Amino acid sequence: MLLNDFLSRGDKIFVGTVKRMDKGDIIVESGRVEGRLRRSEMIAKENLRNGDRVRAMIMEVDLTLRGAPIILSRSAPVGFPALVDLNDAVHIEVFDETEVAAQKHREGLRRLFALQIKDALKYLEKNIPDLQKMAVAYMPLGTADELRQQIIEVALDRAFLMDPLPADEFSFKKRIEEGRGRLTLIANEVARLAGIILIEFAAASRKIKDTKNAPDATSDCSQQLQRLMPQRFMALTPWTQPQHYARYLKAIVLRLDKYRADPARDAAKLLELKPQEQRYWRLVAERKGAVDDRMLEFRWLLEELRVSFFAQELRTPQPVSVKRLDKAWAQLNH
Repeated sequence: MLLNDFLSRGDKIFVGTVKRMDKGDIIVESGRVEGRLRRSEMIAKENLRNGDRVRAMIMEVDLTLRGAPIILSRSAPVGFPALVDLNDAVHIEVFDETEVAAQKHREGLRRLFALQIKDALKYLEKNIPDLQKMAVAYMPLGTADELRQQIIEVALDRAFLMDPLPADEFSFKKRIEEGRGRLTLIANEVARLAGIILIEFAAASRKIKDTKNAPDATSDCSQQLQRLMPQRFMALTPWTQPQHYARYLKAIVLRLDKYRADPARDAAKLLELKPQEQRYWRLVAERKGAVDDRMLEFRWLLEELRVSFFAQELRTPQPVSVKRLDKAWAQLNH
C-alpha cells in the first residue's frame, strides 16, 4: 500500500507490526507504509519487540522525515471517546471509528438527560396520546412498549440533542432548563405524526395483500414498505423525513389502484426505477450501513421518484427525475 493511498483513507488509527528500531524510535509497519513511534509517546514501562502487534493513534504526517513519516502515539487515547448508555448510568469508552463514537455518544448523552428528568419521563410514559390505538396498527412491527419507547426517544432528541451538543456542565444544565418545559409538547407532536404514519402503513399493507395478479408491482411495494417501516421507523429516520411518510405510503395505495388500468406503464416505470435503487442499496451494503448526508439525500430522492412515477397527483416538494438522480449520484461519488 502506497503512502498516498493510506493517507487518502483518512484513518486515525494505525495498526501494524514492530519492524525495527531507529535512533530510539520504533518503526511500525502496516502493509507497505511505516509509522514512527517515539519513546515519549509510548505507554509507561512498555517494552515492544520486533514482531509485536501495535495499535496507535496517528498524530501527524511529517514528510520531511526519511522513511516512516507517520508520527504515532500510544500515550494519547487510541480512538474516539464517547459516552455510552448503560441504561441506569453512562460511562466513557473509546471507539476506533468516529461515526460509531458519534452515534454512541448521542445515545449516552440521551441517557444522561433522561436520568436528570426521571419524573417528567414517568409522566410521559403514562400519557402518550392514543398509544393503544396506534399500537394496533403497529402490531406487525412490535409492541406498544417498543412504540412508546421510540416516541420518547425521538422527543428527547428533539428537546435536548440539537447541534451543537452540550460539551460541559454549564451547557448541559442550560439544555435541561430549555428542554424540560417543551418535552411533553414535542412528545405529543411525535406521537401525532407516528399515528398518521401508522394509519397509512395499515392501508398500504392491506392494499398489497389484497392486490391480485400483479406480482412484480406488489413485490416491489412490499420491499419499499419494509425499507420505510422497520421496527424503529421513527427513531431511525431523520426528523425531516417522517413528515413525508404519509405521502410515500399513500403513493403505494394509489399505484396499486392504477395498476389494472395500465400494467404496461407500471412495468416500464419499474424498469427505470430499479437501476437507481439497486446501485444505492449496493453502496449501502459496501459501506456496511454507514450512510452520510449525501447518501441520505439520494435515498429520499428515490422515494420522491416513486411518487413522481406512480402517484403524480400527490406531488413532490421539488421536481424529480431520473436525470436529477443521475446528477446526485455523480456528486455522491466525488
